[in-house]
Amino acid sequence: MHGIIDYAVIGGGVAGTYCAWRLKEKYPEKQIVLFEYGNRIGGRLLTTSLPDTKIKIELGGVRYIDGEGAHLHFSYLVKRFKLRTRVSDGIQR
Repeated sequence: MHGIIDYAVIGGGVAGTYCAWRLKEKYPEKQIVLFEYGNRIGGRLLTTSLPDTKIKIELGGVRYIDGEGAHLHFSYLVKRFKLRTRVSDGIQR
């Protein structure tokens, strides 16, 4: 990394990663740098594979309410990146 950093985003969780992505979309000519203390981005989200299978499981944030309140932006990202979802039988409203 050389030169001037125009925007420094601290933290590679969902919010920090989203912020860096949106800044880069809006200002493609700017130098956007995402700083993360850990060895991966994603914060509390952690998708992994079950041993000896191709089955993916989520060990972190597994539930959200589609299109409501605090999850409005997350719902947008799920649709924007065409992520697969499923309805959970364990959530009651």
